[in-house]
Amino acid sequence: MARGVILLAAGGTGGHLFPAEALAHELNERGWSVHLATDDRAERFAGHFPAAAVHPIQSATMGSKNPFALLGAFWKIWRGVRQASAVIGRIKP
Repeated sequence: MARGVILLAAGGTGGHLFPAEALAHELNERGWSVHLATDDRAERFAGHFPAAAVHPIQSATMGSKNPFALLGAFWKIWRGVRQASAVIGRIKP
């Protein structure tokens, strides 16, 4: 039986995901159940991630000056907050 559940969050192009993967290996060795929350970009790197589950979370950057792009980014971030809250409520890390 696992000692508990740990939720690691890492996204992007792999620079945050690979250190999280090393940490997940160590936590698994110590008896923890590890889950990963990540965005669409990093999900493609998560194939070998030692997680009980991978939870894709919407994300976006607010880098544009275009008001429509900003509105779209805000909407994605809002959806991501709701998705992350649901994951936390479900797995209770």
